[in-house]
Amino acid sequence: MQIALLCDVPRFLPAVAQAVHETFWLTDPEASVERAEMRLSQRLNANSLPFTLVAHDHGALLGTGSVVVNEVSEDTVQSAWLSGVWVDESHRGKGIGTAVVDACCEHARRLGEPSLLLMTADEREFYERRGWTVIDALAAPTVVMKRSLRTPS
Repeated sequence: MQIALLCDVPRFLPAVAQAVHETFWLTDPEASVERAEMRLSQRLNANSLPFTLVAHDHGALLGTGSVVVNEVSEDTVQSAWLSGVWVDESHRGKGIGTAVVDACCEHARRLGEPSLLLMTADEREFYERRGWTVIDALAAPTVVMKRSLRTPS
């Protein structure tokens, strides 16, 4: 398995757009695979936010995750959010999600981000086991979580 920036492997853009759309946007009547592809096209960055990473092996998309700029609220102080973490169903439970999340955190840290936020309704325990802390509870069961990216001194 390799994890790469989507800008370095743009051939995965349509597959990532399809996966993200089907996982996160099916209930939004304005959403489409084309819209997902347009949004992901704005994340084809290596040296700035937003960016998207993909886990792949032998030409197959295994998983993806993005770090985006404040997609949640105009008045939120923190601007970097982990978003759109997805692992192909047939590859879940193999550590791919953890690897994608860790790679997103590490790349954001290299770009100077001190921490990341995320919002989840169903994966709270997954993130807590990986060092994320609940900082706000929204409409149950949705929570906002934070992870420091600073290296311990």
